[in-house]
Amino acid sequence: MQSKECDRDPWEQILESLPSFDEDARGRNISTFRSNTQHYDANRLTSAVIHVVDRPTDQTVIIYWSDASRCVYKDQLWRLSRAKRNGICALTNQRVAKGDSIFCPSTKGSKPVNHDMMILSNAVPSLMPYK
Repeated sequence: MQSKECDRDPWEQILESLPSFDEDARGRNISTFRSNTQHYDANRLTSAVIHVVDRPTDQTVIIYWSDASRCVYKDQLWRLSRAKRNGICALTNQRVAKGDSIFCPSTKGSKPVNHDMMILSNAVPSLMPYK
């Protein structure tokens, strides 16, 4: 006979085990996207696991970025900008054209490993509106 614990959603069990997630965070629609390659090249897909954690303003998003072979950013600030070159959206794998509205990692201080990556700005509102 299976226990009731086995019948529960594994993702919900993980979130409940993390003390940094409160009831409000568990209820959010946080999406995960994966892709196939290991390169951080704005023209290629990334193997990183990406969560949109929060949208504090219309100009910023907080991203969870995890790539076991490269880096982990638990609450990385990304800012609204314009694409300086063509590339691939890290969140949706859609093509990004030079001049498109995007979010990119904040590079104040030292450059993060994923500094060349971008997320189309129109991909974020469908997941989480800003506060």
